[in-house]
Amino acid sequence: MRSFWRKAGPIPGFGPRNRGGTMLSPPNSGLAARDPALPGLGLLLDPEALAAALGTSAVTLRHLRYKPGTSCAAAAVTAEGQWLRLRALSRASYTRKGYPKNGALGAYCLAQGTPDDDRAVPGLRRFWPERRRAKVQAEVFGESHMVEARLVPLSYRLGRRLVARLDHPLGGALLKLHAPSRFAQSQAGALWAAFHGHGTLIRACAVQFAVTTRWQPGTVLTAEDGPDGFAAGGAALAAMHAASHPLPFMRSRLDEIVAVTRTLSDATQLLPEARARLADLSGRLTDALAATPADPGPIHGDFSADQVVITPDGPCIIDWDRAGIGDRGSDLGSALARLEADRLWEGVPEERTDQAKQALMTGYCAHRALPASVETQRLVHLALLMCEPFRRQMAQWPAAMTKMIDVIEQGLERLKTPGPADRALPHLATFCDPRGAQALLDLAGIGRLAAPPRLMRHKAGRRALVEIVSESEAGPRRWLAKTRSKRPDHASPALHRNLRAAGFDGSPGASFGVPAVLPAPAGLRTFLMEHVAGNPLADWLVPDCDPVPFRATGRALAALHASPVEPGRTWQACEELSVADRALVAASGRHPDAAHRITELRNWAKTLAQAGSSAPPVLLHRDFHPDQALVEAERVWLIDLDLAARGDRHIDLGNLLAHLTEYSLRRFGEPDIFAQAARAFLAGYAEGGGRWSDGRLDAMLGLSLLRHLDICGRIAGREDAFPALLDLLQDLSKR
Repeated sequence: MRSFWRKAGPIPGFGPRNRGGTMLSPPNSGLAARDPALPGLGLLLDPEALAAALGTSAVTLRHLRYKPGTSCAAAAVTAEGQWLRLRALSRASYTRKGYPKNGALGAYCLAQGTPDDDRAVPGLRRFWPERRRAKVQAEVFGESHMVEARLVPLSYRLGRRLVARLDHPLGGALLKLHAPSRFAQSQAGALWAAFHGHGTLIRACAVQFAVTTRWQPGTVLTAEDGPDGFAAGGAALAAMHAASHPLPFMRSRLDEIVAVTRTLSDATQLLPEARARLADLSGRLTDALAATPADPGPIHGDFSADQVVITPDGPCIIDWDRAGIGDRGSDLGSALARLEADRLWEGVPEERTDQAKQALMTGYCAHRALPASVETQRLVHLALLMCEPFRRQMAQWPAAMTKMIDVIEQGLERLKTPGPADRALPHLATFCDPRGAQALLDLAGIGRLAAPPRLMRHKAGRRALVEIVSESEAGPRRWLAKTRSKRPDHASPALHRNLRAAGFDGSPGASFGVPAVLPAPAGLRTFLMEHVAGNPLADWLVPDCDPVPFRATGRALAALHASPVEPGRTWQACEELSVADRALVAASGRHPDAAHRITELRNWAKTLAQAGSSAPPVLLHRDFHPDQALVEAERVWLIDLDLAARGDRHIDLGNLLAHLTEYSLRRFGEPDIFAQAARAFLAGYAEGGGRWSDGRLDAMLGLSLLRHLDICGRIAGREDAFPALLDLLQDLSKR
């Protein structure tokens, strides 16, 4: 890197000496030295040398955005008021994009442009002052006087948006030009705010991705103001939070966790000496979010004191670009965090910031109960500000970041969360809280909460089931909120709807029914399933059990297999073998003394997958066992169709019989206690029109039983069954 700088040449006062010299600050010098992939990083972060290279007396950087090894971009304003786009790129990227290599900036791979060539914000090509097009403005503003207004840029974020003031004697306006991906949410927020009295929407243009609102006269609230303004701002926020009108964009707990994790990861690149502390903060904040119930509802999404304008008519909240549905505690947490940052970075007296915080909370509490997540969200939003000292290019930004780490660590020491956290299911705590459960009912439009929510089932890191009881004019209804750690499950609700439309809704005469379902917003990875009557088939698993429920279950499974409804995916015997093989590998690791015997069973599993002749594919449940059938007199409800696929019917048949065998062995020491129940189940399947191959059924039964060797070690209370099950499987493999 040093030799490259020697070749760069003509920038006065900039060169090798900046590695430890006087012009480039020590923090920036250290950062530039750590990232030799960006030869222009040091120049970009040296105000005097950058101004000399640009031929101006001074330059100010705004909205700095740094991606180590890739780029460092910023909007820049020269002493003459000219706005620029500056990006320090790697040599390969600079060359690939075809930028000139000569000149003061080209030698350092520092790309220079103007906002109007920012392709990520298409409207800039028509609205930047030097390239204004009256025709385009007429398309956006119609016959409004805004066509002749003077555009004054206020804020420009590369690749994201421009905020500008439109000046005109007849009245001003605020124009925002967005990247296409951000326009819809900004438009929705502006509409929602206007409906609730926070500003006036003049026009939204989906062609130029522009949102124009009336300029809001008044005084912006700051930490220097007295408590009355903050109390009024808190009251206005509470009124907004109490609004019943929904917003179309969701900000979930998972989104919050992703944001804080990414920010602290970025901070690690800037402050490598604090890597361990930042990693610890990331984990502790994730746990705190996962353990703290959210208060879901409408949120501003970026609330702070400077988003409140005090007008003669009262407080007006502005800048609704991130408005949506989320944790209402996050708005208060965001405002408190920014007041804390003012104290740490701007030197605002602690007494004044404490007074402002207290007034804000008091104003809020006068109209609405304080969300339980406020303190957690305050710490989270402090973490989200972690990189701000660098972005603002504070003189000693590493020290400012370190101070922020200290404050968050102290706050976490005092923080009390309601219970244990499940990072993979960060919204579970919300559903188990009455406020969160009510919000879920509100989003689904199904009445008021009639009883405290109850956690029914929880597989840590994977999925959970929460019972929620609603009350409406139609009477009480019980729902099960099914949430999981993987991507949102759209297939299961769709399958339920299609099966019910095909007649499998539990009405008299139907072979079986599936419960009604209601999807929740995708960000929650949850859907609601109606809690239907009936007892699980497992309740009949006693010696000399009644065969009637098993026969009815067989008929229900036959009807499911005969259904023409398409599940949207397939499942092959080779995939069933793969699941069994992974289970055997896990069991071998858990029981190394039995590894040789398990290896023999792995070889047997391969022969099972190929044994017999497979039948034409049918609609499979794919996880069919005695807890998945609820029997109500002669009616059977089939539940948990999350894995449904089209495949070999023997997989479902073998799976149920394997569960009967395993439970019989584990509970009573013999594998065939429920032989009569198994025969009744198969008889019912035949009565429903189902057919099977004995050889193929035995193969799928054996393949399913093999999986239980691993299940024995994963579920409490089953470990003692492992030796007997291993002996049984080894005996079966030799027949």
